[in-house]
Amino acid sequence: RGAPPPPPPPPGGKLLPGAPPPPPGGGPKPGGVGIASIAASLKVAKVVRKVKMLHWDKLQAHALRGTVWENAGEGVSGVNLADLETLFALEDASKKKTVSDDTSGKPKVVSLIDPKRSLNISIQLAGIRMPFAEIKRAFLGMDDKTLRVDQLNILALAVPTTEEIGLLKAYQGDKKQLATVEQYFLQVMPIPRLSERIAALVFKNTAFANLEKITEEYKLVTAAAAELKNCSQFVTVLEGILAVGNHLNGGTYRGQARGFRLETLLRLTDVKAVDRKTSLLHFVVKELKKNSPEVEFLGKELSLVIKASALHLDGTRESLDFVSKGLASVQTEVLKASGADPDTAGKESASGETHDTFRDVMVPFAETASGLVLDAKTLSQTANDAMKTTTEFFGEPFKADNGGGGF
Repeated sequence: RGAPPPPPPPPGGKLLPGAPPPPPGGGPKPGGVGIASIAASLKVAKVVRKVKMLHWDKLQAHALRGTVWENAGEGVSGVNLADLETLFALEDASKKKTVSDDTSGKPKVVSLIDPKRSLNISIQLAGIRMPFAEIKRAFLGMDDKTLRVDQLNILALAVPTTEEIGLLKAYQGDKKQLATVEQYFLQVMPIPRLSERIAALVFKNTAFANLEKITEEYKLVTAAAAELKNCSQFVTVLEGILAVGNHLNGGTYRGQARGFRLETLLRLTDVKAVDRKTSLLHFVVKELKKNSPEVEFLGKELSLVIKASALHLDGTRESLDFVSKGLASVQTEVLKASGADPDTAGKESASGETHDTFRDVMVPFAETASGLVLDAKTLSQTANDAMKTTTEFFGEPFKADNGGGGF
């Protein structure tokens, strides 16, 4: 057989280098090899379907010489291009449209609440993971076991406003079509004074723990003040420092002192000996230990003082004030619930709900909490008096609001 006819010239009329002229008659004969043979010789894969593009920076031919790319593509790549085209094919727009059309049959969801607020509340409710009816039962029953403090704080941000309640009451459509937030609002909006009820639940859940911490701190301060005032070894240390200080300050106006401010104790480590290692405090303790070895264990004798020094009494006072105000709010709500409050007397809840459970739960709680708050205030005054006595015992001026810590 003779050799197959040469391929036709590429578009543009130019012949490939070294290719013979095309045969007379114009194009290839039927059954001959045309442009496909050129593509095959250049190992150019013909894409048979639309695929996603790979965006890259293509190197120009003149930049390939002497690089890894110069002979690339001459061997077998081992890539299954058919799988590539299947995996990375472009999605058929008509199929996507069909899928979206399928959703048109879903029930319509009606939203009445501001979209941004609705989104925020939806996220918060999803984190609680509790049926709305169960949340409502916990509110009505003042159940602080079903709803934890963190959940109550979240739900406090999801209380329907007067305007939102009005929108829901005015809605005449199928309530089953309302969105998630609207469904939650339908459950809880009949509950009277919901914001105040949630605040009372949070307070009930945290008040006793806060009061326990407050009383422990005031008891510690009282005991620490007595410990410091009655510590003979601390007095020994002060006398030793006084003797050393008068010796160092002899002949100056600072000499012949009868006492010194206790803040001087903080500077003793800054006064260094000629060896740059020994501080004045180390020297005093070393000398005192010769005649009073018990000085070495001063830290153990002042263990309560060390603990009390870590307290921030401003925070303790603020905590007690916060609990006192919270209890006052609860007592106000109890009055409103019982109808004794003149602002609400004779008014009925629009939903017919009552505060009976609120009264049953919160009245005993308020009575117990009132006693504990009174005890905490008494301890606060006792601690304050103890600090005043000890401070003045060491010749220091006392200010009840001077700083956050007592030691």
